[in-house]
Amino acid sequence: MLKRKFRLVLFVLLLSMFFLVCCKNDMEDENQPMQNSNISTEKYHDNKEPENELVDGNDSEWDMSVLRSSLKLKEEMGIVFQHYDDFDNDKNEELIIDFGHDNTSEKDYIQNIYYIEKIEGGYEILSHIQSDGYGIFSVELINLTDMERPVLYCRNTNYANLIGFELYEIKDNSLKQLVYSASATGVGYDEMLGEDDVYYGFVQNRSSYDTLYTDLIKSYEFINGKFELTDVSADFYNYPDTPEDVVLEYLNMHSIKKTENIEIPDIEVRLRELCPREFEPPILYDYDVMVDYNILREGTLELNTKIHGKTNIAEVSVKYNGDIDKSEIVYSLGKSDDKWIIYDYNVLYEDSTELSRRINEYFDSLYLNAGDDIILDKYKKILLSQVSFAFQFVVADGEKSYFLNSIAYDGYWMKPIRFSLIDMNHDLIPELIVEGSLGAADFVLVIREVEEKMIAHEFSHRQMYDLKKDGSFGASGGAAHIGYFKLEFDNSKYNIHRIAETDTGEDTDGNLIPIFYIGETLVDENEFWEFWESLRNKEEAEWIYFELNNDMEN
Repeated sequence: MLKRKFRLVLFVLLLSMFFLVCCKNDMEDENQPMQNSNISTEKYHDNKEPENELVDGNDSEWDMSVLRSSLKLKEEMGIVFQHYDDFDNDKNEELIIDFGHDNTSEKDYIQNIYYIEKIEGGYEILSHIQSDGYGIFSVELINLTDMERPVLYCRNTNYANLIGFELYEIKDNSLKQLVYSASATGVGYDEMLGEDDVYYGFVQNRSSYDTLYTDLIKSYEFINGKFELTDVSADFYNYPDTPEDVVLEYLNMHSIKKTENIEIPDIEVRLRELCPREFEPPILYDYDVMVDYNILREGTLELNTKIHGKTNIAEVSVKYNGDIDKSEIVYSLGKSDDKWIIYDYNVLYEDSTELSRRINEYFDSLYLNAGDDIILDKYKKILLSQVSFAFQFVVADGEKSYFLNSIAYDGYWMKPIRFSLIDMNHDLIPELIVEGSLGAADFVLVIREVEEKMIAHEFSHRQMYDLKKDGSFGASGGAAHIGYFKLEFDNSKYNIHRIAETDTGEDTDGNLIPIFYIGETLVDENEFWEFWESLRNKEEAEWIYFELNNDMEN
């Protein structure tokens, strides 16, 4: 209990730090002239010599005493940085000046940055930046690739484990933040990159909970007026010692890949070490869920390890206990070269026992041939996600191996809804038909065995609906293009044969007219629709639903 309270306190402290850091530096534009008394010719000298000589402008000089008084600065505040120039090319001189403590031991080294213009009768504050959050410890003007004017480079710190920065460009007569780069976790090292006094990008070095405690190096380049992420690399040290740490790092790496949305070769290499079969997690949890678990090792995610005696075999159970969704995945691991590696997984459901019973009842009710028990056992294991099968989404790049409840594409997970056994091609061996949804789309899988390998063919709902017990099915290509068809298989491929179909043709005048086929024969409309009714009234397939409530509704 004490340990848990400590973790909660730690988490609250981290959240508090995150809130503090997220407060961005305030910028205030003020347009009222400052008081300007008789300007003295005495140049200002404080506890730091100016980096640039005070220059004459408009036949007068900047009066630092008047400026300090107008800004209501404390006496101990010194000039840390100042630069005079006509930054906006309006033939009036502007000043960028920073006040703070010329001592790095002070909490707020630089507290105020002003962009000021000398106007007739006074001074005008164009921009005001205050140190509010991380402290600013360094300010300088730098040149950025393809930028006509210099930019203000302010470096930040939390006086512990963080170095960051922010850039301001001089635009529309004020200082506009161009980029802010400082880790909200309080741990990281970010800096600008350049050559020959011209900067072209920056790098972020992160290794805290925001990167799931992985050392990530992100490189950005200034392209067409904005910074773009161009490369991400990762540093890895020791290989995880325990099965649980192997699975956690495997999940972390896939979460980072999805979040960064850029190829990270170092992570791909690491994933091949962790999981040589290179399959993706059947369920990828939200990044926030992974962050919480990495910080506290508790929450909605729960990992438990079971090592089988003194063998080199282990299982790691990953349970997700969300408010709505609940799941459990068991990863199987073995040792290779004294390292634990992932070689398989199984997705479990709370109702798997009930589903198994209903599958058995359905299979037992069917009149099947002797020897079908072998293929039925494989189908049962597919339905329970204990055996994988191979197929290729029509829009995907290549064939992959899936468990039934681990099918995902383009950020969506397939939900199996119902199944049936039908001999689609009348070879006395039934195929397993599974209907499901993927996001807003419905589709059908026809699963069968080819040369001792389980494969599936994918059809959209429009390509296969109204499935009959004899294997015939409806399909539609539009209002004027509907039909009934059957499948024939050729090794791992399939062919679709027409039973009856409507289409569109042309009459002698070139006008579009409906045409009707039975098989390959062109028939008149009345004959077609009479045959169509006989197809439509055939006995429908018997469906078994994965969820009991669906079974009751249908």
